[in-house]
Order: sequence, then C-alpha cells, then structure tokens
Amino acid sequence: MALAHKIIRIAFTLLKDKVPYRDPEIDSEALLTQRNALLCLKGVEKCHALLAATQKERDQAID
Repeated sequence: MALAHKIIRIAFTLLKDKVPYRDPEIDSEALLTQRNALLCLKGVEKCHALLAATQKERDQAID
C-alpha cells in the first residue's frame, strides 16, 4: 500500500507541475554527455570515410 501511495504522489506532482520525472539516482547529464559523444564519434567516422573515398577518386582521376 505504501508503494502505491508513493507512486500516486509522484504522478500527482508530475501532472500538477507539468514536468517530466527525473530519477534522483540516475545522472542524466552524464548519460546525455556519453550519448552525444558517441553520436559525434560516429559522425566523425562517416566524415573520415567520405573524405577517404573522395581522395581515392581524385587519385584515380589523376592517373
């Protein structure tokens, strides 16, 4: 019963204040930073592959 009461209190507060739930035990800033870093690295890898392919095409055109 205590768990249900806690869930209802949290839901009421979220609906009343119109804010998303933030778990106090999870460091969401660190998770966002890690996710953004991975996305950035993937973009750099794609860019590097594109530049390498472009350079290869230039080298073939010169020969």
